[in-house]
Amino acid sequence: MRIPIKISATMTGECEWNDGFENRVVRVPEAARIKYSLPVGSFLHLRDKHGQLFPLQVVPAFKEDTQKDAAAGYVTERVFNYLVIVQDFKQEVERVANITLGCDPEAFLMDAKTGHIVSATRFFRRMGDVGHDGMLLEFRPMPSIRAEVVTDNLWQLIQKARRELNTRGEGNRIIMVASSGLQGLTAGFHLHYGLPYALLGRRPPVRHLANLMVTLFDYYIGVPAVIPEGEVDHHRRTVAYVDYGKPGGYRLDNRTFEFRLPGGSLLRHPVLTAGLMSLGAVVVEDFVSRVREATDNFTGITDIRSLTDIRALYPNLPQPMDIHSLIVSVNLQPARERMSAIVNDIRKMVGYKERANAIEAFFSCIEKGTKFSSNIEENWGGYYHAEQQGQMGFL
Repeated sequence: MRIPIKISATMTGECEWNDGFENRVVRVPEAARIKYSLPVGSFLHLRDKHGQLFPLQVVPAFKEDTQKDAAAGYVTERVFNYLVIVQDFKQEVERVANITLGCDPEAFLMDAKTGHIVSATRFFRRMGDVGHDGMLLEFRPMPSIRAEVVTDNLWQLIQKARRELNTRGEGNRIIMVASSGLQGLTAGFHLHYGLPYALLGRRPPVRHLANLMVTLFDYYIGVPAVIPEGEVDHHRRTVAYVDYGKPGGYRLDNRTFEFRLPGGSLLRHPVLTAGLMSLGAVVVEDFVSRVREATDNFTGITDIRSLTDIRALYPNLPQPMDIHSLIVSVNLQPARERMSAIVNDIRKMVGYKERANAIEAFFSCIEKGTKFSSNIEENWGGYYHAEQQGQMGFL
């Protein structure tokens, strides 16, 4: 997004009596605010002559400036001279990278002979990188700042689980099945984020921000995440009187923020897994980056009081009830119809380019309605075998 920046003589004159307020804002006419998605109270981040980001809060323009050019933003002469002198200015947000990505997807164990679910407690200990969570098998791969590394780590654990199964009785006839719900049980694919310390813990301001942040995650991660489940695998997201697997689900401690909406169906294929991990990474990096800029390096997070403040950063974010209706539904057509808007916003986020390949492959599966079987080993093994063969051919 590019918006022309011009000097306002009125703003420059006003600075003499209003304690420099005009030096901290950019005045934007209503037409330009609509065009550039800059609601009043949001921040426009420009580059100064030292290469640093210079945040200016958006406020309405003076009438005399609007009459001159309703498509430009206006600053004082002092601010204009402080900025890099180019014909126009691009709003930028400095990316907060190195956020640790983790996950703990669950899977079902099915007896290939009977078709019945078998308890994972028969084969695995509770703790460890391959363990059980009650009836379900749970993978706990090593985290990384790179989604593809976490995906590779998951593949190693899937192979480890097979070796463990084959050493125990009739384990060789057990199939690892990916689904969000099966035979009355539900499985999750929780995402873990090692956020900056200022955004972790149980302090009331941090908890309040997390309550707002999860709405953003529900929309930009949760809506795409439920579409691969299809209309058949809907139990987890629609069952009444159960919070698990619904919008708003998260856990927060001193180590990570855990987003709990995605279901185990995303473990069916590495394209889905890598896409989900990469999509989550882009959304969390973009949010943390924007919050840091808007709160003076997290010192003012108490200023983010409501969803209105979040929507100042993300003006296309729907209301929570609208997001809820997209997800908690057997019919996913409304969610599919939202995807073009979601994709458009994701492509504008700060870390998108670095993770574009995995995200676009994920979006392509959604757009085409690609169906994968629930057999984890067949899908993952076939993918990694083909990838390996491709590398050998290249060499």
